[in-house]
Amino acid sequence: YINEEDDIVSVYIPKFKTIDETVITHLNISAHLDHVFRAVFENNPNIVAVYIGTEQEVTRYYPNINLGALLPPDFQVTQRPWYLTAVQDNQSHSVVWSPIYEDSTGKGFLVTTAATVYTQDNNLIGVIGIDVTLEEISTNVAATQLIEGGYSFLIDETGHAITLPERGYLDILNRNQATDELGPDLSNSTSNFDPIIKDMLAGAIGFN
Repeated sequence: YINEEDDIVSVYIPKFKTIDETVITHLNISAHLDHVFRAVFENNPNIVAVYIGTEQEVTRYYPNINLGALLPPDFQVTQRPWYLTAVQDNQSHSVVWSPIYEDSTGKGFLVTTAATVYTQDNNLIGVIGIDVTLEEISTNVAATQLIEGGYSFLIDETGHAITLPERGYLDILNRNQATDELGPDLSNSTSNFDPIIKDMLAGAIGFN
C-alpha cells in the first residue's frame, strides 16, 4: 500500500498488513509530522531523509521518493537496524545511533540517529529516524582539526569506528584499512589511544 508521488511524504505499508482501525490510527497520527519532517530536512544540509516507522509497519518518509517502488512488498520497518537499536535495551528512551548499514532505498551506507515515540501510557508507537550518509559524516569529521597535524574520528557506543582516517588505522590498529572495511572495533585497542577511547565510551568530555 503506497500513496501518491506528489504528496509531501512517501507512505508505505507492506502487503501482508491488514488496513484495520489501528493502522488507520497510526496513519492519521503520523500525518501530523509531514510538515515537521520537511522543515527539519530543509534546515539541515547533512540529512538525507527523516521518517517514522511504527509498530504497525507504517513507514512515513520525507522526501517523497516513491518508497513503494523501491522497497519489496514484504519490507518490515520494525526489523531495520535503526529501529531495533532504538527499541531494544533502551529503557531510558534516549536518542541512539544505529550501526553502519546499507540503505534499502539505494543511498549507500548510512548511520541513523533514532528516537522512540511513546503514548502518555508508555505504549510504543514507533521510532523516528534521521539518516546521514557515511560519506557526509566522514567529510564533516575529517574537516574538524583541532590542532595542526591532528585528525578527528568518530565511534559509536560499542567502540566501533563510524569514521576513521587512514592515519587512525595506523595509529590505533597498527595496520592499513582493509578493502571495503567499515566500522572496525577500537574498544580493545592496545595503542596510546586506549585511554582516550575508554573515556569516549564512558561519555567523558575533555581534551587530550
